[in-house]
Amino acid sequence: MTTRNKVLVVEDIQEERLALSEALSQWGFKVTAVGDGARGLARFSEDEFGLVITDLKMPNMDGIELLAKIREKNSEIPVILVSGYGTVQFAVKAMQLGAFDFVVKPFSASAMESLVKKAVSVYGRHEHRYGSSSSVRIVTRNRRLKALLDLGRSVADSRAPVFIQGESGTGKELFARFIHNAGGSPGRPFVPLNCAALPDGLLESELFGHEKGAFTGAIARKQGKFELAHGGTILLDEVSEMHPNLQAKLLRVLQESEIDRVGGCKPIPVDVRVIATTNRDIDQAVKTEKFRSDLYYRLNVIQIKLPPLRERPEDIVPLAEHFI
Repeated sequence: MTTRNKVLVVEDIQEERLALSEALSQWGFKVTAVGDGARGLARFSEDEFGLVITDLKMPNMDGIELLAKIREKNSEIPVILVSGYGTVQFAVKAMQLGAFDFVVKPFSASAMESLVKKAVSVYGRHEHRYGSSSSVRIVTRNRRLKALLDLGRSVADSRAPVFIQGESGTGKELFARFIHNAGGSPGRPFVPLNCAALPDGLLESELFGHEKGAFTGAIARKQGKFELAHGGTILLDEVSEMHPNLQAKLLRVLQESEIDRVGGCKPIPVDVRVIATTNRDIDQAVKTEKFRSDLYYRLNVIQIKLPPLRERPEDIVPLAEHFI
């Protein structure tokens, strides 16, 4: 059975968990079902799935938090959120984090079957396109964007930092993946982190990791994104949203090629290619001292500015055909 036919169900109400699992089995899927978000994240880390279906309101970790953590590990796998609390606020938050869909209980079996099969079919195409053995596909006829793709290929094997600027929706993360995949050894880790999605204290732990007992709730040692990206690429998405104090720590990592875990007693060497992105006017942020100039110069070794679609109308038709 392929990965795309394996579904992880996370639902705290046993009757609903069993009913959904039985329906998925009848539709031809292999189901793994757990009763809360924490166990769901653990199973997701241990195995490969083609789809995750999670309830919204659960003990230990809710569906929104689970979605965010899954997105950090795999930005392509479809996640369907299910909830009896059908508010616009939850639906918008879920979509902002990249949920495939938001379904309100009660739902019909036929509607869910159609949605599930659509989700796994989309992920099947993503697996083929974005797998480690193939390069990321970027659809364009625009000369300017083609030149930037050529630049991306030419620097793919370099360890020099890349700074990608562009408005929301211009494909900054996709371009970062393109550069990473165009590089040498297959199988190197690509670790994305949205710097705007986490508060400062949590962001530091996510970046550099922490030791057991470093703070309340640190019940075990945790590797940060830099350690997880060792030998590969870390994507610092929306890096301009990072607090100045944390910017200083990031600067030291770039200078010394080593990180300090929160609560750690010795530095840990890391070999990581850094790609950073922003949708802000970074020059203005530097002028107003909202972003450190020395960090900007460290990150802005290779500069890429992605044009929005309105500046490349020749791409509208091929993009429409591609998505259809």
